[in-house]
Amino acid sequence: MGRRLGALLIDWAVCTLIAVALFHDQYWTLVVFAVQDYLLTALAGMTLGKRLAGIRVARLDGRPVGLLWGLVRTLLLLTVIPPLVTDRDPARPARPGRQHHRHPAVTQARSRPEAA
Repeated sequence: MGRRLGALLIDWAVCTLIAVALFHDQYWTLVVFAVQDYLLTALAGMTLGKRLAGIRVARLDGRPVGLLWGLVRTLLLLTVIPPLVTDRDPARPARPGRQHHRHPAVTQARSRPEAA
């Protein structure tokens, strides 16, 4: 699992750089990631991150997975990534005039003082 996560992080970083360079906006990263993952996995059997991690995606006969299964793999992967990279909690909608914490890991929970 460590190599796969490392490959994913490398691919995500590269796609972020591409999105910022082409669109001047990091919010296009998911689109760039989807396109590169689909095309490179379907046609070559590996992305840059997978190549550096020594991972190859192939059919049992050794050939690349092809366009259809590459699309299926990419769609399944995209159902996992958005929840990992977004920080919006759907259970707590943002209120107007209230700042939404973008980094919940640096906040702390406190209990309310009890009423006397």
